[in-house]
Amino acid sequence: YLSRLRKLDRRQNAMRAISKSAQAGDSMGDSMKQAAEAVLKQSKEDELPESERVTMANHILLILRKVTPLILMLEINIHRDGFLMLMTNTERTLFGYGLAVLRSGYLFSSMIWISWTIQLTLVMFAPSNTMWCHFIFVIGLVSIRVSHYTAAVEDYEGVDSLNSHSTSNRRKKASRLFV
Repeated sequence: YLSRLRKLDRRQNAMRAISKSAQAGDSMGDSMKQAAEAVLKQSKEDELPESERVTMANHILLILRKVTPLILMLEINIHRDGFLMLMTNTERTLFGYGLAVLRSGYLFSSMIWISWTIQLTLVMFAPSNTMWCHFIFVIGLVSIRVSHYTAAVEDYEGVDSLNSHSTSNRRKKASRLFV
């Protein structure tokens, strides 16, 4: 969503630069070149630094990419059946949800933790069948999608402007009130 807004903003900036140069009476070749340079300069200034959420997800994924093959090789040599082969369908779904959360970087979202708690409760106390597996899968997808939308809104509104999650921003504001 944010990338679409940025593309639209770049197009609007390009059109403004071309119209300004046309109003100034410059020749068309020079004005197009100047407009292109202005748009490139503006796009370099518009580049936002990665948020803390994205940086954390990239670091975790880097570690997992290096460690996972080693763990799987050791596990197969120690046990005949691997860890993943001994899991039930609902446990595999919960494991996949955890990896999807790590991949997306929404680890600090309260919606993710509430969803994970519900899913874990279902895995522990409900029988392992296809219906529960699909239910856990849908709960996981919905929670990731809702967390994605809330993060996009926070990024768009500038709540996440200091590269920290919104909870820490609220705590800082609250601590200022009581001091």
